[in-house]
Amino acid sequence: MVRQIVTSLLLLSLCASLHAEESPLVVGAILPLTGGAAEGGTACKNGMTLAYEELPAAERIGLRLRFEDNAMNPASALSAYKKLSALDKARVFVAWDSASAHAIVPLCEAAHSPFITAVLDPKVSRGRTQVFNYWVTPEAIAKAQIDESLRRGYRRIARVTALHEGILAIKRSFDQENGGRLQVVLED
Repeated sequence: MVRQIVTSLLLLSLCASLHAEESPLVVGAILPLTGGAAEGGTACKNGMTLAYEELPAAERIGLRLRFEDNAMNPASALSAYKKLSALDKARVFVAWDSASAHAIVPLCEAAHSPFITAVLDPKVSRGRTQVFNYWVTPEAIAKAQIDESLRRGYRRIARVTALHEGILAIKRSFDQENGGRLQVVLED
């Protein structure tokens, strides 16, 4: 995801540099910087910071990064969004967990603020105009799973899933794509 965010930052910096005379374009990143997912959130923050620092000085003038911790908690994500919007004047947002994305996306849509994410849950971006989701779709994952299982000669499989909307979307896509080619003999 960091590579996609870097690409997005480069595009945003180009837009920002075109309007550098105006106030800078503030990107608000709402990431888990504490808690169980802090390692991933910190890696994302570091990647974004590195990409920003590698931009030419002229492009950095019109772009600012602001980070807020959500500890992967939707309520904290909403508080972070409100702070970034009101105090830091952020107009573009980044988050990478589904629960936070679901909390923030309606606000970004209403404010016409671009939202950059990489989540598995397709509902985060479906029907939205401001969401840029850089994750592979559940349909593509399910197709790859089926194709690889058949390539290996599997006809009967066991399936372990989680109670996470993104994982359940893969399961639904798998069942729809499968068409009886693979028999699920055990499910947990």
